[in-house]
Amino acid sequence: MAICHASELRFDGLSTSLSIEITSKLELLDNSAESLVVKLRDYISFANREELRDLIQDGADAQDLGGHIYGMVLDEGGDPEEVLRGLGITD
Repeated sequence: MAICHASELRFDGLSTSLSIEITSKLELLDNSAESLVVKLRDYISFANREELRDLIQDGADAQDLGGHIYGMVLDEGGDPEEVLRGLGITD
């Protein structure tokens, strides 16, 4: 969220620094649903990640989240199979 605000305010240097810092910490995250949302930052929009956070808060199960993620990545022009495999969600 901070990256989006920094970018919107044209603080490009800050936005880049935050992005680099987050990327360096991604490997330290567990495999929780909340961590997955952070890991998806390079693949789906902020708005879609916010939607996923809402789904998690509402108690969505892993299968439901996976379906939403698949559709979001696909809608944004990515390859859902590759993204999910890269994040270690599927084989």
